[in-house]
Amino acid sequence: LVQTFSDDLFWLRFALITIYYTAFDVAHQGQGLVAPLLDKLDEELSRRGYMFIERDAADDKGSEGTEENYADKLRKNYRERIVAEESHDSEYGPQVFFRMRARESHKT
Repeated sequence: LVQTFSDDLFWLRFALITIYYTAFDVAHQGQGLVAPLLDKLDEELSRRGYMFIERDAADDKGSEGTEENYADKLRKNYRERIVAEESHDSEYGPQVFFRMRARESHKT
């Protein structure tokens, strides 16, 4: 069975990847592990030719309403690369779906 795609659909299929969850065991949370993990993942996805990365991130401000949440951190760290964001509710609470440009490719 051979399936063909128009050029646009073909490239979108391989140029975009979606990441829904990033989770660490409770014993390893709060140790600054997310940023290096995502940097390495971003580097590898870029090397493989992905043009966009989509992320779903928690947007809960906590009981005080002032805590920096995961969505805030993505906005701060990837501000220049975010091309779209959409707030939505989920079974886990408020979320934001981001589409970001992948980092510049340095294929080897």
